[in-house]
Amino acid sequence: MKRLLSSILAVGINLAPLSVTLIAQPSWGQTQDSYKERLYTLIIQAGQQQEQGQHLKAVKTWQQLLELARTRQAKDLEYYAFLWIGHNYANDGQPEQALKYYDQALTVARGFVERGEEADVLNSIGGVYSTIGQPQRALEFFNQALPNSIKVGDKLGEAATLNNIGVVYLKTGQPQLALEFFKQSLPILKDMKDRDKEAGALNNIGEVYRSIGQFQQSLDYYNKALTIRREVKDRRGEASTLNSIGGFYNDIRKLDRAIEFYVQAVSIYRQLRDRSGEATVLNNIALISRDIGQTQQALELYSQALQLVRDIRQRREEATTLNNIAGVYDDIGQPQRALELYNQALVICKEVSNRSGEAATLNNIGIVYKNIGQPQRALKVYNLALSIVRELQNRSGEVNTLSNIAALYEHINQPNEAITQYEKSLDISLEMRGSLQRENRKSFYLDYAGTAIALTSLLIDQNQPAKAYEWINRVTTAELVDYTRLVNAKIANPEAQKAIDEWNQKNQQLQFLYNQLQDNFSNERSRQMREVEAEVFKQAEDISRQFPEVAELFETKPTDIAQLQSSIPPGTVIVHPVLLTGVNNLPNNIAIFVLTKDKVTVTKKTINYTEFDKLVKDYGDQLQDRKNTDYPVTSTKLYDILLRPVEDKIQAQSPTQLSIITSGKLRYIPFETLRDSQTGKYLIEKYPVNYLTRLSNRSWQSVKTLNAASLEGIAAIAILTILTFWVWRKFGIIASGLLVIVLGSAAFLIILGRTPRVLALGNPVPVKPFALNAAEAEVNSITNIFTALPGEVYIGDRATLDTFKTQAPRFAFLHLATHGCFQPEGCCLRESKDCQESGKLDMQSNTILFANNQQFNIADAALLGLKNTELLTLSACQTAQEANSNGEEIAGVAYIFERAGAKAVIASLWSGEDNAMKDVMVAFYQNLKKGMDKGEALRGAKLSQINSHPYFWSPLILIGDAR
Repeated sequence: MKRLLSSILAVGINLAPLSVTLIAQPSWGQTQDSYKERLYTLIIQAGQQQEQGQHLKAVKTWQQLLELARTRQAKDLEYYAFLWIGHNYANDGQPEQALKYYDQALTVARGFVERGEEADVLNSIGGVYSTIGQPQRALEFFNQALPNSIKVGDKLGEAATLNNIGVVYLKTGQPQLALEFFKQSLPILKDMKDRDKEAGALNNIGEVYRSIGQFQQSLDYYNKALTIRREVKDRRGEASTLNSIGGFYNDIRKLDRAIEFYVQAVSIYRQLRDRSGEATVLNNIALISRDIGQTQQALELYSQALQLVRDIRQRREEATTLNNIAGVYDDIGQPQRALELYNQALVICKEVSNRSGEAATLNNIGIVYKNIGQPQRALKVYNLALSIVRELQNRSGEVNTLSNIAALYEHINQPNEAITQYEKSLDISLEMRGSLQRENRKSFYLDYAGTAIALTSLLIDQNQPAKAYEWINRVTTAELVDYTRLVNAKIANPEAQKAIDEWNQKNQQLQFLYNQLQDNFSNERSRQMREVEAEVFKQAEDISRQFPEVAELFETKPTDIAQLQSSIPPGTVIVHPVLLTGVNNLPNNIAIFVLTKDKVTVTKKTINYTEFDKLVKDYGDQLQDRKNTDYPVTSTKLYDILLRPVEDKIQAQSPTQLSIITSGKLRYIPFETLRDSQTGKYLIEKYPVNYLTRLSNRSWQSVKTLNAASLEGIAAIAILTILTFWVWRKFGIIASGLLVIVLGSAAFLIILGRTPRVLALGNPVPVKPFALNAAEAEVNSITNIFTALPGEVYIGDRATLDTFKTQAPRFAFLHLATHGCFQPEGCCLRESKDCQESGKLDMQSNTILFANNQQFNIADAALLGLKNTELLTLSACQTAQEANSNGEEIAGVAYIFERAGAKAVIASLWSGEDNAMKDVMVAFYQNLKKGMDKGEALRGAKLSQINSHPYFWSPLILIGDAR
């Protein structure tokens, strides 16, 4: 249930050109001095009236100018009179009157030859349609204006139109397109040295970055705009940017800083007597007061804003402010007063033809009717709102209205109808996501997350766990992409399809080279393959970022969920906890899904989210402190929340492997450390535990084919069997025994000579602060374990990035005992104070350290050719330790290496103690040698240290295929 029109958006944009040179010199020939004086007096008077917000008085003044123009047949002046009468009606909230005069201005402008006036009017008409919520009509006029400005060489008009198109795309939730148009306008304004408008374009770019959650870039552009506006002494522009910066700090919840900038903006607007700007900022300050529960202060601020917009007859803004005030009264339990104010706003919206505002107000009225127990009246106004947003083709408005209708049906206990409406809402949201490029999809999810959570919760209540699981996965956008989905892909966009076809041709070449390399390895072939691989990866990256249709290929579809379930290995049970929190009027819950090959079940449990979040954070801190003694209590509390509710479902399956799918901060919790207070056992004492990402099921589905070397060995063994039988029949058992020894050794050497098993690199920079002495012993121990199977070890300055890149495709097991940095700001391997004093970190973010202090960015992992890699181990890597981290770093590492082809990854949740990490890894490989699968081998290694603090044995986790 989403209330709309909760604030006035103060974006520093212009829907029509900021200024028009009225008459630099009269173009209608000789005039009498008294006539000139009358003319200029009226123009100055109109300008003053407009500046003071007296738009209807300005209309009368311009009408006098219009009469003068007609008496003199002065087409220039007639054009400007029509145009500015239209501007003033638009500013007075009378769009129909504005359009009437703009149409007359357009007729006059089309009589001019090769001039830019026509584009000015088209921009103004488009601006009105944008304001009244008809973005497609607005784009029609802007797209007419753009070639007109280009044709007559009006560079400023071209820039203004590009800006206006960008505004429409920003308003309609297409930030990437908005950014393209804003960035096209910026260099034009720089070339024209129009500093005022350059600052406006910079401010708009800041708005785009803010809308997609790229806050630092947003602030950078705001600051650039602010600097210019102060340099050129554009006080009104300065106030607008200060207001935008206040909005930025509000978004990141630094409310004191937000108010600081809002107050600066208000001060300037008051100095300028700009009541419209002042009202906008007062609305925004009031919104903060409302959010923090200071409702009385919010009402006072809204009341001030309301009086200001009424004084200057800004009817649209009056309706918005009335909506905001009504929302406060609804919050404090005065629904009748809220209804009165909403209805006042509704009348104004109808008067000024603000159809989108009308629909939003109807939605808000519907919410009040629902809350006071009048569902039929609520449904009636919701349906009115729905018809309006569909008429306007306002997809975002349709999404919100359908969601509100669904919440109403759920409220009156009609769950099936509620589910239908929620699904309609989400279907449209997913269609809208389909038009977005990859980098904008995650922030877009936040717009419809509440609806997704409400639907999931309702489906669980209706005993539809499989459908609930499908939806919660479908709406969560892909963090990284699986490029195998491009193989033979077909989409509607011809340009994108051509790019996919070219990628497939290059990918086929890569597969051919890869097969050659497997048959006959050489360093030269490996380098050649890697060059083609780099081209394939770059092509895939480029087309997946450029084309929304390609990005859509990587999103979860219902078939993916079915495929995941069908590919679950025998004996494996998947546990997937999902937080259903942060939705108004819904309790905070955790849903714990349990998946087997044949069934999906779920248990929903109410939680106190604040306490739960603190519990998770505290537990992470406790595990990383080897001296902490409180962790057992926290561990049992988390067990009771995350596992106890589904314990019977897990036990009923008698699993041989427990696979965990986590998200957010839960990714930093090693579930194997959760302790059952009833038995006193850790989870790992009951089951082997591994973790899955979205790509993990791909490795389950892969058919393990035999390579050429294996086939040669098998052929040799088959021949050996036949010959042995013949020799035994002919010459007896002794002769046959000798043959087995000779030929058996040969067959074994054929296999081993072509399939080395372990590539281990360790301690690549053996000097402080990078030295990892235990890691050196670790890799030596591991390769010694596999003496029967040839491996290679590289230590110190031999552990180079080039060696790893070249040799990696040959090995089933890759072991990197080196530093990895996955903290977003980079890593300090020294004492933190030393890094602070020097102002320099030791490692860049998202890198792995190799010899000569060379840092490999894991984004390039897909270039490593890990197609036949059973396991990649990162045994000395640290991951994010920030308190506000949500767990994406550890998932991202595993995800990237899985995308590169590795079937499983062992990574570390924190930097463990060197010797303990070494002991766990050595025991793990010893268990593998005994024939255990990866999950059981790691479990056994950890159980050997189970009596010590989990700090020592739990940071290493297995992500991916546990077999």
